[in-house]
This record gives sequence, structure tokens and C-alpha cells, in this order.
Amino acid sequence: MEIIDKVPRKLWDDIVLNADGATYFHTYEWTKIIEQSFPNYSIVTKVFIFDDDVKAILPLMQSKRFFGLRKLYISMVPGVYGGLISNNRLTNEQIVEIYNHVVKKCSNLRIFGNPFIENYMPPFFHKGTMFTHVLDLENGFKIIWKNYSKGHRYNAKKAKKDGVYVKLGESLEDYKKYYDIYEDSLKRWGDNATSRYEFNLFENIYNLKSKNIKLFLALIDEKIVSGALLFYCGNHIVWWHGATLSDFFNHYPANFLQNEIIKESCEKGYKYYDFNPSGGHEGVMKFKDRFGAKRIYFNIWTKK
Repeated sequence: MEIIDKVPRKLWDDIVLNADGATYFHTYEWTKIIEQSFPNYSIVTKVFIFDDDVKAILPLMQSKRFFGLRKLYISMVPGVYGGLISNNRLTNEQIVEIYNHVVKKCSNLRIFGNPFIENYMPPFFHKGTMFTHVLDLENGFKIIWKNYSKGHRYNAKKAKKDGVYVKLGESLEDYKKYYDIYEDSLKRWGDNATSRYEFNLFENIYNLKSKNIKLFLALIDEKIVSGALLFYCGNHIVWWHGATLSDFFNHYPANFLQNEIIKESCEKGYKYYDFNPSGGHEGVMKFKDRFGAKRIYFNIWTKK
């Protein structure tokens, strides 16, 4: 097994392009966003090449050591899909060989699994479970629309009647206005918020100017009232971040926004629309359930 610790961008991109189950969180772009936005993390991604020309990549971040604690290695930050992906199916023996090598240098290791690929994991990992919501887009939008709850269909129609419309965020000012909505949401969520991000993360996402990133915005009378930040990779789309001004809830801009994104995703031939895990928030889970999305379970693996 050949091991590459400093992975060339082209090799990284080629493996992601040819790997089943790859998501945006496995890409070079995402690790650079994290490294730029969170100074306590650095990229330590590894590639493994076998004699049968199987190439596997483990996107990996290393946190700095604090107060004498061991460094923490995570695939991927911040609690998004990670783990091995490869250009061809890995055997169990190859997976064991890879992780035996990894844990020798990265003993405090956490792997967030991937709901779109199942890989064997060695028994020295401890397993936890979480789930995401996923819409299979292959049946087309008409069938998906019929599978919405009655309330979601009504809300999308009402939003349109109320004058809600959608545009893409294309300027830094659009990102700033979206972040203002997020800050308003954080005040509403209070201690129930499961994450809090500074604006530099969103600024770094904007500065990347990537074709794999879209910020969808919902507006009423030219005012931005809701937004959704999406990442694209292969046939997979993930809604990673969203926020809505509470003063406009009665116009259902979030419902309309999701409906328009799903419709466009079907038209462009994507296979999966991933609503992302919900952080244990029951209301968010129900919102996603009512689009007809299925709960897809996956594992979190820890080695200490």
C-alpha cells in the first residue's frame, strides 16, 4: 500500500469524481474552507493506493492540542460526512490496512459516516448512530410534489400568492444580508442552537466563487427574508445551512425556497437532495418529513 500524506489537488479531485458516495464534504474545497475559517484546524488528508489500482482518500482535519490534551482528528469538520471514498470498491482487508495505519498516528480519531456508501469498519472503533433526510429525485418533481404533506403544498402555494420569489446570492452583500438573517435566527434559537458560525466562514465560502456552491435567497418586495446554502458534488446536493426571518413566517418563504430548489434539482438531473441532519431539533425534523424525505441512518465511529 502506497500512502500519500500531502495530497495533490488533481489526485484528490480525480478520486472524488470517480467515487461512489462522494459528497461535497469529501472535497478539497471544503477542507480549505474549514482550514481558512477555523485556525485551530489543519488539513491532514491521506490517500492510499493499492496494487490493484484502487485509490482511496480519507478527508481528515487535525485540531491543535489544548491544555495538554491529545490532538483530535476528525473526518469531517464540523460534524459532516467523512470517511473513506475510493475509485473502486475497497475490500475489508484493504480497509483494515488503511485504518491500522491511520490510528497509529491519529489515535484520537472520529469518523462521521456517509449515508450514501457502506464501508466495513474495524472492530476497534466505537459506533454511534445519527440520520439525515433524503429525497430521491429520480421519480421527478410531479411525484415528489404529490408526496409533500397537504400543509407543505398549501404553504408553497400561499408563499407564491404572497409574492415570494427566489434569486441566487451572487455578491458579498447578499451573503452579509443572509448572515444578518442567521444572526436573527440565533437570537430566536437561544441555547437550543447546536452551532454558531462567524461571518468569516460565509465570507470564505463566497470568496471561493465555486460552481459547486449556491446561496438561494427568498425575497418579498425586494427584501431578503430567507436563505439556503447548498453544496453540489456529482449527483448529490446537500442543504447545509438555512435561516428565515421570523417576522415573515406567515408567508412561508422557507417552504417556497425548498420547493423551488427541489424543482430545479429534478430538472437538472440530480439524484439525491439531502436535507442534512437536524441536530436533534424535532420541529426541523418534522419540516423535512413533510417533504416526503426519508430518514437515512448512518454511523459515527470513534477511536480513542
